[in-house]
Amino acid sequence: AHAHARAHACTRRVLLGAVARWAVVGACRGMTPPVVFYASSLCSSVRQRSEIQKLRTLLEAKKVAYEEKDCSTDTAAREAMVAASGRKTLPQVHVGGKDLGEADTIQEMEDFGELDAALRGEAPPPPPQEQ
Repeated sequence: AHAHARAHACTRRVLLGAVARWAVVGACRGMTPPVVFYASSLCSSVRQRSEIQKLRTLLEAKKVAYEEKDCSTDTAAREAMVAASGRKTLPQVHVGGKDLGEADTIQEMEDFGELDAALRGEAPPPPPQEQ
């Protein structure tokens, strides 16, 4: 409950286009590493728009504190994203400056119960060994 209260202390209102959304920006001291969601408000492909919405919904459903950066209007954010991941494709989710992978990879992590640990900056547990 205490960490939850601290998370609210770190929130600020972020305007994305005409829609006001609540997002938690940055991480408070003593909390999980910062989660940055790189997206674009100017998507030409239906698949990309769908993946961006799917990851945004997943992060919000998990109540993850994240900062969303619009790479279509923020060149510095796009350069930082490419420098960290080596990829130009969107969307991307970075935790503590490290890329979690493409949308399909992140969904697989969720399906196998590994995403929560990854979002906390923890290494996933090793796969069970066959006997």
